[in-house]
Amino acid sequence: MTLLLIILFALRRWRKSVLTLALIISISAAYAITISGTAPDYAGKKLEFLTRTDPVSGNVLPLFKLEPDGKGNFSAEVDIKAPVYCFCDMGVYRGELILTPEKNLRLTFPKLRNKSFEESKNPYFEPLEVWLQVNGGDKSILNNQIAHFDQLFYQLNDQYITQLVYRRQKNYLDTIQKRVDMECSGYSHPVFLAHRELRFKTIEAEMTRAGREKIISTLKKSSADQWKMPAFAGLLNGLFVNTLSNESKTITGAKIKEWIRNKNSIELKKWAMGFTSTTSPLTELLLLKMFHDAYYSGEFSKTAILGMLRSDAFLLHNDAKISSITREIISKLTFLEKGSQAPDICLPTLAGPAWCTASQTKPYLYLLFADLDVPICQEQVKYLKTMVDKTGQNLQIVVVVSPAVKTDISKFVADNQIPEIILLDKPENSFAGQYKVRAYPSAFLLDKNHRVVMAPAKTPLDGFEFQFNQFR
Repeated sequence: MTLLLIILFALRRWRKSVLTLALIISISAAYAITISGTAPDYAGKKLEFLTRTDPVSGNVLPLFKLEPDGKGNFSAEVDIKAPVYCFCDMGVYRGELILTPEKNLRLTFPKLRNKSFEESKNPYFEPLEVWLQVNGGDKSILNNQIAHFDQLFYQLNDQYITQLVYRRQKNYLDTIQKRVDMECSGYSHPVFLAHRELRFKTIEAEMTRAGREKIISTLKKSSADQWKMPAFAGLLNGLFVNTLSNESKTITGAKIKEWIRNKNSIELKKWAMGFTSTTSPLTELLLLKMFHDAYYSGEFSKTAILGMLRSDAFLLHNDAKISSITREIISKLTFLEKGSQAPDICLPTLAGPAWCTASQTKPYLYLLFADLDVPICQEQVKYLKTMVDKTGQNLQIVVVVSPAVKTDISKFVADNQIPEIILLDKPENSFAGQYKVRAYPSAFLLDKNHRVVMAPAKTPLDGFEFQFNQFR
C-alpha cells in the first residue's frame, strides 16, 4: 500500500512537471511563418528586411531576406515569438511591415522606382515610408490595420494642421480621434491600440506649450515590445531630442552640467523622474536617450557620459531591456573610437588581385572613402599626389572607391596619376557601410596594428597633412 502511494505521488509530480514544461515551451516557442508573393518588378533583386534593436541607438539587425526569382516569385520563412516591426529599402521606398506569430503573409510591393542618379549620390536621401500590403488588404491582419490607421491619421492631421499645431485647438484633436475610431472600429490588437495611442500622443506633444515632457508618463502601457515600434521612437525623439543640452542652458542648468561632469547618475535620475513624471524602467530609458544625444552634442564630457553608461546603474540594470539598450548605445558611441580595432578591408584592386589593409607595414594607414561620381571626391583624390610629398614615407594611403555610374575609375586614376592603392568597394556588404560612412569623402587614420588613431580624420583638401604632422 505504501509503495502504491509513493508511485501515485511520483506520477502526480511528474505530470505536473510535464505540464509546467509544456507551458514554458509554449510561451517561449518561436513560430515559423512563411512570407511569399510575386513582384515581377523586383525580379533578381535581393531584399533584406531589418529590425531595430531599440528606440534610442538606431542600430539594426537583419531579420530575413527575400530573393525574387526571374519571374519575381519569392518565399522565405522567419521565426518570431512576438509581433515585430521590420523594414526594407527598395528603390525610393522603405517598405514597412509588422509580423505576427502564426500569420503567414503574402506581400504586395509598390511598383519599383529606382533612385535617380542624384538621389543615389545624396547621402542624406530619405526613402518614402510605405506600409506593405499583405494578404490582399485583409483588415483582420495587424499590419493592414496599422497601415489603414496611419493613412487616415496623416490625412486628417494634414487637413487640420493649422488648427492643431499653430492655433492649438484641442477640439480638432477630438474630431480626428472620433473619425479614426469610427473607421477603425473592431481593431483591438494590443499592438494596434498602443500604436494608436502613441500617434495621438505625438500630436498632443506638438500642441502643448509647457510640461510637454510629461506626456510620455500618461501612456497606458509601456512595454519592451512597444518600445521597438516606430511610433514610440517617433514620440521619444519628438519629446526628448537634445534635452540635456537644452535644459543645461536654463536657470538650473549648472546642476545638470555638474552632475554629468561628476558622473552622478543618481542625481540625474532623480531629476529625470521629476522632469518627466516617470518611474523605472521608463525613467532609465529616457535618460539613455538624453545621454545618447548629449554625447553627440559636443557640449559635455564624452568620457563622463560613457562612464555613466558603463556603470552598474545602467549596464547591470535589473531590467534586462535597459541593460540591453545600454549595450547597444555603448556599441554605437564607441565604434571606431581612438584605440579600437578597425575592421580589416579586403577588396580587389584596379589590377584585379585582392588586397587587405591589415597587410600594410608602414607606421600609419590613411583610409579615404570616395565616390568618383562626385566632383568634390575627384578633387580630393587628385590632391593625394601632392599630399604624398607632404606626408613622407611613414604613411600608407588607401582609397576605397564606391561603384561608379558615370566615371571610368581606371581611366580617372591613370589620367591623374593617382599614386596610391585603389580598392573597389562593392554594393552588397560594402566596407563603407561597415565603417558607417554617411557622406563621401570620409577619412580615417589607423596605426600599423590597424587600431584607430583618428576617426574621422581630415580629408586631403581639408588639410590632413597638417593634422598628420603631430604623428611624424
